[in-house]
Amino acid sequence: MCASNAVHIDYGTSTVLERVYCSGAANPYIIQSAYSSLSQVCCDGGTGTIFSITGNGVVLNGCGAESKDAAVYVSAGVDSNLTINGFYGWRQTAGVPIMMANRATVTVCGLQLYERSADTYTNTALVDVTGPTAQIALSLIGFSIIRSAGRTGQLPDLLATIPSADSKIFLATDGLNGYFYPTPSGLVPYDGYASGNRQYLADTVALPGQGGTLDADKYYPGMSVWDSSLGKPKWWTGSGWWQPVAAPITPADTSFVQAAEGEYQQQPNFTNALNTADPDFKPNTRLNGSGGESTDVRNYTMWTSGYIGCKARDVIRVRCPDGTFESGGGSIWPIAVQYNAMKESTGAVTYKATSGTSYDAVFDSDGKGFSITINDLSVAFIRIVGNGDAAGAIITKNQEIAYKQVWVGTPMQFGDEVKQNMANVFVQAPNGTLYTIAVDNSGNLSAKAFTQ
Repeated sequence: MCASNAVHIDYGTSTVLERVYCSGAANPYIIQSAYSSLSQVCCDGGTGTIFSITGNGVVLNGCGAESKDAAVYVSAGVDSNLTINGFYGWRQTAGVPIMMANRATVTVCGLQLYERSADTYTNTALVDVTGPTAQIALSLIGFSIIRSAGRTGQLPDLLATIPSADSKIFLATDGLNGYFYPTPSGLVPYDGYASGNRQYLADTVALPGQGGTLDADKYYPGMSVWDSSLGKPKWWTGSGWWQPVAAPITPADTSFVQAAEGEYQQQPNFTNALNTADPDFKPNTRLNGSGGESTDVRNYTMWTSGYIGCKARDVIRVRCPDGTFESGGGSIWPIAVQYNAMKESTGAVTYKATSGTSYDAVFDSDGKGFSITINDLSVAFIRIVGNGDAAGAIITKNQEIAYKQVWVGTPMQFGDEVKQNMANVFVQAPNGTLYTIAVDNSGNLSAKAFTQ
């Protein structure tokens, strides 16, 4: 048990730390090393700076800290270059997740903070710098806060201290997308095209003009433009422009057309196997490593599905829009367990973190879903442990989780005064062949090829 400095690497290179955990330490990880990686490294109840890193080419994968009293989660030293992928932590009551020194470069892909119901958050920020003259390069791609139902609180600022105006900040989260530079009054969009702003590349980028003609290499077959000299549209065929011989004729009286009333709606193109009315569906319940049920879910919102029938080579897909399956809280608990026909666990237990088994999950890029391929011939059922509200959760078997556009309402139709000769009406088969309706003297209908 270390009171402080659990791992201290001084002037190392090619360092690899995997699956390291410490508890209650001050400044637990001090890493001064280049070309190095930390995977599944975490600290609970720590203080001071959890990850103090100085080096180039350092990557953190699936790391985190449940340390609300920590001053800093990840500190990047002078001239350091860090990439942080999928970091989870308890939101600090006073500290910041990231501290950057002068000329530090930090790229964060997926930062998630959890708010504890007993904590109060005031005047907090995500990033701080060692001083107002520090010049930094920060990229933040994806940030979210996990909150208990009904809880509201002060949103964190991006920066606790405004760094040098020469800093470059890229954001792709929470409605912000693009490069910015800091000013005392806030972030200002960064004109990356201007030659004066290009600090490391010498090539010239020309902005397209607002008028004139488009370069021919930008044309593509089927492209439509409006020709003001002709007063009508034209289309690019791949070798030249094509215009219709005659403009479409618009009838003066269109009262015989009854307009459609309704709207297009996105509806599921799958069958949801999650049935919350199933007697085996259990709210506020998770599974243990033996496939048994447990109501010890702590402060997480969890549920366990009923027994879903399946067999070898079936693909099970899961989406929980209100939760997450990323490494972090509850990662030692199963998210899926496979059972035989007697509803006994086969030992195929899937966790958030993969371990190289045939029943590992393939996780969606946003961490809110996963898929499992059943490989064991003895498997007859599977149960899923979901995160967040089950109301919007989805489980499918051998079906993609996709949606289709469906018209809901009355379609457009002709009035009763319109009489249409069916010889001029055709439908197109999937292979492109056109057909129309034929009728014999006895009134029997049949299909025949349509000719124009």
